[in-house]
Amino acid sequence: MVILGADWTPKFSLGGLDFKGILGAFAGISKIDVDYSIASSLGSFKLDYSQDGFIYGLKLGAIYEAAKEHEIEFGFKFDQATYDDTDATIIECSGVCQYLPTKITDAKRTNMGVFVGYNYKF
Repeated sequence: MVILGADWTPKFSLGGLDFKGILGAFAGISKIDVDYSIASSLGSFKLDYSQDGFIYGLKLGAIYEAAKEHEIEFGFKFDQATYDDTDATIIECSGVCQYLPTKITDAKRTNMGVFVGYNYKF
């Protein structure tokens, strides 16, 4: 995965503590590997494929400067990845295994949540 991004970090004070705000955006290339298996009384199924795609996202948060060289970064992050269409094979086994060709289309993945990080400035 290769991602490039940029952050805008304006300084502000809150209760005598110095912070920097974070408003950032990023985009890049993503890869997904799927290995999915299910077993039931009807048989077992397996799907295994890889796709390349495009990822983009935003983050919003703050940076607290704990010391001259140490910062704590925290906030909220959202990203979404969309993937190219690809051919895949579903392997279905109920006594005798069958290989069922299929096409994976309109695949996308969305993540959102909080983040915490540590920055060392040298």
